[in-house]
Amino acid sequence: APLPIGELRALVTKLKHQGEAPKVAIDWMLDTVDNLEREQRDRAALMKRSWSDTAFEDGEAGNEDTIEGYELELVGMLRSSGEGLRDAQILGNAIDLAGAYKKNYKLDKSELVLLRCTRHAEERSGAWMVKYLNHISQVRMKQSRDVEAMEMMYEIESLANFPLSENGASTFYETLYRNMSSCLRRMDREDDAAVYFMKMVEAARYHKGALDWMDLWDLGILIANRAYHAGQWDEFYKSREIIGEALRQQKAVEPHELILRAKVLSNLGQCFLATDEFDEADVHYTEAYDLFNTCVGKRSPLFGMQAWACGNLRCAEGRYAEALPLLGEALYVEVVKDGFSVPEMTKLMDQILVSLHECKAVDHERGDLEPVERALTTLIEDPRWSSLTDTHELAVLAHKIALVFVAGSLLRDSAARGCAMAYSDRALDILRSSKHREAAAWLAQAEAI
Repeated sequence: APLPIGELRALVTKLKHQGEAPKVAIDWMLDTVDNLEREQRDRAALMKRSWSDTAFEDGEAGNEDTIEGYELELVGMLRSSGEGLRDAQILGNAIDLAGAYKKNYKLDKSELVLLRCTRHAEERSGAWMVKYLNHISQVRMKQSRDVEAMEMMYEIESLANFPLSENGASTFYETLYRNMSSCLRRMDREDDAAVYFMKMVEAARYHKGALDWMDLWDLGILIANRAYHAGQWDEFYKSREIIGEALRQQKAVEPHELILRAKVLSNLGQCFLATDEFDEADVHYTEAYDLFNTCVGKRSPLFGMQAWACGNLRCAEGRYAEALPLLGEALYVEVVKDGFSVPEMTKLMDQILVSLHECKAVDHERGDLEPVERALTTLIEDPRWSSLTDTHELAVLAHKIALVFVAGSLLRDSAARGCAMAYSDRALDILRSSKHREAAAWLAQAEAI
C-alpha cells in the first residue's frame, strides 16, 4: 500500500537530516511531497459537499442559523487567505455554500456566488467545471429555466468521459442522469426523459443490487405522466402503486429524511387527485403540508407548492372557502421568494377570484383572506414590484389584484383602499399606453372598478 503523505514527508526529512543524499535529490523529493499535499488538499476541496448535503429540516429559523454558520466559516477562510477564490479550499467551500443556498431556495444568493466562481472553475477545468455546472444547472431548474439547465447538463455529460467502472463514477452518472430525466419531464419531453432514466438505471447497477426507493419514485412519476396524458388508466394505477411502494421503502430506509418524504407524499396525493379520489389525496397532501411547514417554514417554495396543491384539492372538492387561505399562503410564497413570476401569481389570482365567486354563489362565508391580504400588502411594498417592466401581463395581474380587494371586501380602511388603488393605477397606466391587441378590453374592465 502507498505511504500516507505525512509518513512520506517524515521519511524525506529524515534523509535530509542524515545528510547522505545529494541536496538536489532531497530538494526534488520535498517539492514532490509538497505537490502531493497540494493535490490532496485540492481534491478534498473539490469533493467538499457537507454544507449542501445538510438536511435543513429544522424549520425556517433553524435553517437560517445553520446557513449563517456556514457563511461565517467561509468569511473566516477568506480573511485568513490572500488568494481568495484562487485558493482551492475557498473555491470548494464557496461552491458548497452555493449548494446550501440552492437547497434553501435562496436562488439569488446561490447564483451570485456561483457566478463569482465561474472564472476560477473554468481555469481549473475538468472535475471543477463539472462540479460548478452541476450546481448552476440545478439553480436554473429551480428558476424554471429548464432549457439553460439542460444545456449545462449536456455539457457535463460531454466533459464526464470516465468509464462507469471507475471508482465513484457510477454514482456520479446516476445523479446526473436522474437530474437530466427530471428536467426533461418538466419540459414535457417524456420520451427523452425515459431514455435518461434507463441510463440512470444502467449506471446504478454498478453499485446497487436493485432499484431503491428513489428509483421507484422516479419510475412511478415517469409512468404516471405518460399514462395520464395518453389516457392509459391501467398503467396509471400501476404507477401509483409504484410511488406508494417508494413511499413505504423511504419511510423504512430513510425515516429521518422528512423533506424527501413530503415530496413523495405530494406526488402520491396528486395521483389520487387526478382520479378524483379526494379522501386519499387529502391524507397524503395534509401530511406533506405539515412536514413542509415544520421542516422549511411558510416562506419556502416547497411549502408554497404544497399549499397550492392543497388549495387545488379544496377547489376540486368544491370547498372554496377552505381553498382561499391555502391559495393565500401559496401567493405569499410567490411574493417573498427569490424571483417574481408574473404568470404564476396571475394563475393564483384567477383561482382566488373564482373561489371568491363560488363562495358568494352558494352563500358560504367568505373564508379566511388574511394570507391573501398579507401577500398583497407585502407585494406592493416590495421594490421589486415597482421595478418590474410595464408589460400587458403585469397590467392584467395588477387589475386582478385590485379586483380581489373589491370582491373580497378588503376595502375596510384607508390603508387597504390605498393599496388597492395603487394596483389599479398601475394597471390603468400600463393599459392606457399599451398597443396590445387586448388592451382596450382590459382597460374597460379596469376603469369599471
